Amino acid sequence: MNSSIRKQRIWGTLRFACSYSSVMNQLSYSGEFECFIKEDYEIEIDFSRQDSNGVPFVFERSQIVRSFAISNNIKLPDLHIYEDDSCCLGIFPEYQWQGAVHFIQYKVIPFFYWQSFRRMYGREPWKTLSHGILGVAEASRYFQLNKKNAFKGCNRNQPCFCGSGKKSKHCCGKFSGI
Repeated sequence: MNSSIRKQRIWGTLRFACSYSSVMNQLSYSGEFECFIKEDYEIEIDFSRQDSNGVPFVFERSQIVRSFAISNNIKLPDLHIYEDDSCCLGIFPEYQWQGAVHFIQYKVIPFFYWQSFRRMYGREPWKTLSHGILGVAEASRYFQLNKKNAFKGCNRNQPCFCGSGKKSKHCCGKFSGI
């Protein structure tokens, strides 16, 4: 991987080797579970740009996902990729930023493992929220069912996941007691 501190970017080959246990719902950075995948993606992470949940922008530059989508007549958003090849890594702020290495290990690699699994096995290894407004609706239902735990670890002053522009504590978070 290459990096530019001044530009706040990391780019290059993301190489991972992981397996997944559907029984334990756990991704392992070894071959201890079934569905072992070893794969390379060309990516770029732009830490200077962040989405509304504070997650840095990640771009899939190798065109692997785009090629798969085209050859299988799948819309890019259904694979959580935007037209500019940026990746949708989540819809609500469940992830707490703890540095670049942590971000790559807990958000970026699982995202690309999911992509590889979907491409190789023809199905999702784990259920994800839909992309776009439908995903926001699904997240809202999740929050309504799990009000106590939905905002656990979230910053009350972050913009609300629903896109209202209000702080979480004054919007959907107020119902959870944060």
